[in-house]
Amino acid sequence: MNRYFSYTLGFAVGVFILSVSMTIYLNWLPFLIILVTAAFPISWLFVFQDIMFGSSKPYELGKMKTRGAI
Repeated sequence: MNRYFSYTLGFAVGVFILSVSMTIYLNWLPFLIILVTAAFPISWLFVFQDIMFGSSKPYELGKMKTRGAI
């Protein structure tokens, strides 16, 4: 769990550094666009990691898939 969490944290920090460096050369509009578009995949990565490596076991995930919860 810690390894995957560090991957997501590093991805989030990398996107943030990229967006901050964009504001230096451009205006605030690319920063807002990058921040909003990056917020959704990062949050879905956290949800995906919680399902795959969190409290849910693989067989529980299979039962949820058959029920149509995911």
